[in-house]
Amino acid sequence: QGAGKKKLKEAVLTVPALASQRQRQALLNAAEIAGIPKARLIHEISAAAIQRSLDIEAPMPAESDEDLEPREGDSPKEKLRKIKAKRAKQDGKKKGSAFKMTR
Repeated sequence: QGAGKKKLKEAVLTVPALASQRQRQALLNAAEIAGIPKARLIHEISAAAIQRSLDIEAPMPAESDEDLEPREGDSPKEKLRKIKAKRAKQDGKKKGSAFKMTR
């Protein structure tokens, strides 16, 4: 039970990549004893990769150049994202015009 006093229904537990089947089963048994009915096991490396992918923010596609202008109410993080997106869009226009395909 967490701070909200809600009962835990399921959990994801990480195990070392070299953990034996016996160790994995022991971890599942311990989770069941602790009152976690649906425990899933994943490798620590996989968990780190998933966390990393959640930490990375993909820039949102902008509909127009006005959407890329930082506004006064934007957070510093949002302003930086808009500036980077605007530069990337400008760089794309420069590169795109230099490489025209011909038949």
